[in-house]
Amino acid sequence: MILVAILVPVGLLVYESYVPHLLLNGTTRYLYQYKDMNGRNNDVNLMPGLFKGGEAKDQVEAQLLDAGLDSWNTTRVPLPPGAQSIQIFRLSAGIRNLACGSELFVKIGYDATNSLVLATVDQGGACL
Repeated sequence: MILVAILVPVGLLVYESYVPHLLLNGTTRYLYQYKDMNGRNNDVNLMPGLFKGGEAKDQVEAQLLDAGLDSWNTTRVPLPPGAQSIQIFRLSAGIRNLACGSELFVKIGYDATNSLVLATVDQGGACL
């Protein structure tokens, strides 16, 4: 019983640190490489790596939601240059270090025809 009381919390900590389930999906596997980015507002372009550009909004949205990302409210987010609308998705990417979690925010911009024109990722998170 004592062994279980020790192994279960340690196992959960290891699982939360490395989030191995993320590596099963190609999209999350691609995004996971950015989990240790330094600082906020360091947007990294995801085109042409993850997206090619010109993809339909419903296709991009389905790809990110199927990968386990959460859709976020963008009501108060300013539109980036060249975009007529945007979406933001969040991925909880495990633990960066003992006191800090890692979140990735994927910003997707579309033109007037709902075709992809912008895709970036930046890192966020919270520390104890």
